[in-house]
Amino acid sequence: MPTVKPGDSGFVDESILKTATWTTRLIMVDVGVNNNKFLEAYVLPDGRFVVINGRVGVTRNQQPSKNGGQSVADKWYNSKIKKGYQEERTVAGSNAASSSGSQKVASNKRSLLQIALDQIQGSQVVQDLVKYLVDANIHTITSATKITFDESAGSFRTPRGLVEASAIDEARDLLVPIGDYVAKGDINKKGCLDVVSEYCMLIPQNVGMTRGWHERLFSCVADVQKQNDVLDALSSSLQDALTANAKPTKGKKKKADAPKVFTVELEPVADKKIVAAVRKKYKADKGNHYDVATLDIKAVWAVHLPPVRSAFKTDGMIVGGVMQLWHGTKASNLLSILKGGLVIPSSSSGHVTGRMFGDGLYFSDQSTKSLRYATNAWAGGGRTDRRFMFLADVAMGKPHHPNNSNWSMRKAPAGYDSTYAKAGACVSNNEMIVYRTSQADLTYLIEFTPNGC
Repeated sequence: MPTVKPGDSGFVDESILKTATWTTRLIMVDVGVNNNKFLEAYVLPDGRFVVINGRVGVTRNQQPSKNGGQSVADKWYNSKIKKGYQEERTVAGSNAASSSGSQKVASNKRSLLQIALDQIQGSQVVQDLVKYLVDANIHTITSATKITFDESAGSFRTPRGLVEASAIDEARDLLVPIGDYVAKGDINKKGCLDVVSEYCMLIPQNVGMTRGWHERLFSCVADVQKQNDVLDALSSSLQDALTANAKPTKGKKKKADAPKVFTVELEPVADKKIVAAVRKKYKADKGNHYDVATLDIKAVWAVHLPPVRSAFKTDGMIVGGVMQLWHGTKASNLLSILKGGLVIPSSSSGHVTGRMFGDGLYFSDQSTKSLRYATNAWAGGGRTDRRFMFLADVAMGKPHHPNNSNWSMRKAPAGYDSTYAKAGACVSNNEMIVYRTSQADLTYLIEFTPNGC
């Protein structure tokens, strides 16, 4: 396929492409034959037709422009669709032009950090924590994947830009069969190759040039989880971009009508009696987990998530049987939790591990068991310099006590409000599971460091 460069006959400067009267962006991914191609096409006001092609995130080449305008473009478009290309589901204005009908998002000049700092207001200690959590979120996504973080736009982006919300939702559904194939070691079955191809057409990725890239992208279940984290990050970035560029309503309701990403209130706990009580509970609840034995409390923050607390008051308090339980998580997950609380992913998906008793929120009354999730011990290690755990009020109501593990469970049996798996019966450590997010209220966020230093 002939290409042209600046100075060659038929070359069009990309700044001129912004004046196009018609554009489209196409993509074709086929793992089996190592395809990961994109196409961009433009019809200029003077009737020239321009095509740019390449491999996603690797190459970008311009073909010689042609005359013929829209009629030539239509024939070209139909031929590419017949060959298996699909329209990209990317958002206009996020790296390049896109086909008509896409959501219009202007350049987001507010960074993810600035949005978080503006909306999670507090003392310098709170601001420093927010900065750390934003950095942890960005580092985890960019270091584990080919997804990048655009500092000027404040957003995570695929090599082809932001992705439409509906495409993110569809991609999340595709991770279910991908996870199943990976868990069974069937990564090279045709069915898996097809669904991975479909996934990468929705979420464009730089997978390099060599064959077998699907085995690197999804080498294990943990890689499927990383892609789920990518979707969370892309969804968050899309929401942040739309929020930052939304036009507020004029008049007195201007502030109230402006969309808000974070509603959480964080406050360092200065009361030594409260900190001492939390430390006493942590030590009293310790299990026999040597890998976190030296960790102790460094700081405690009071957490108030208005929507979560309101839901707990109207549902959890009615269910009753409230217990104060622990929930550990990686630092990179905290920013998402502070946006809207804990979420219940589907355990039918291969990217969710450790959900022996169905789709619920998992807690424990054994502090060090939960703290191990903060160090990523359940995924083979990966200790971090700062570890965090929530203390939560959990409405257990009438708990079901299983006598054996049950991977087919999706919720508590009829007549029960929760599951309480006791150590020795079917698990090594106590686990408490509730099946509605409104049954849990996050009350404290606690930071742990070696010996609390």
